[in-house]
Amino acid sequence: MDDKTLYGKTVEFNEGQNALVFIHGGAWIDVNNTPWDFQPMCQDILKLNCQCGLYGIEYRLSPGVKHPTHLEDVIENLYRLVIAKDLNQLQLVGHSVGATLAWQVATCELDNDKVKLVVSKLNAVWLVDGIYSIRELLEEYPDYNYFVSKAFDNVPFEEPEQSVTRLPQEMNTHIKRTLGAFISTSVP
Repeated sequence: MDDKTLYGKTVEFNEGQNALVFIHGGAWIDVNNTPWDFQPMCQDILKLNCQCGLYGIEYRLSPGVKHPTHLEDVIENLYRLVIAKDLNQLQLVGHSVGATLAWQVATCELDNDKVKLVVSKLNAVWLVDGIYSIRELLEEYPDYNYFVSKAFDNVPFEEPEQSVTRLPQEMNTHIKRTLGAFISTSVP
C-alpha cells in the first residue's frame, strides 16, 4: 500500500483502544520534530499505570507539500490508526503546529467518511502552544513568514472565530500557551 502520508512512521508507545494520539510540531517544516518527540512524556504516563493507547503520528512537511496536505495526512493517518487498532476513543495531543492540526481535525469541514469516523471517536483535544491565527502570528513575529510561506500558498488559513462553532458536541478542549495554565472548556 502507498504510504505517501507517512502512516508507516506511526509510533506505538502503548497499545489500547482508548487512545491519546500525539501530533508533533515543527512549524510545518522541521524534520527534527517527529512522533518520537513524545516518548519521554509517554514513559511518564506509563509509570502512572495508564491503560490507554499511546500513539504518535507523522505527516509530510513543507516545502515538499503545502496546506492543506498536512491536515489531510493527519486525518488519513488517524483514520488508518482507528481502523488498524480498533480504537473506541481518541484524545489528540498537539504541540505547536501539532496543536494547530489537532484543532483543524476537531473543526474540520471536509465531508467524507474518514473525517466522520475520526471525529466520531474524538472526545478531547489537548492543545499546547498552537498557532491558531496566522494573521496574529505574523503581526507579532513578522520574521516567521519564512516558515509560513513554505507551508501556505493561496489557500487561506481559517481564523479561530470561523471554526470554533464546529467543535463537536460534548468534546473537551484544553488549550495551553507558554507560561500559562490550561484553559479547559466543554462544548455543551
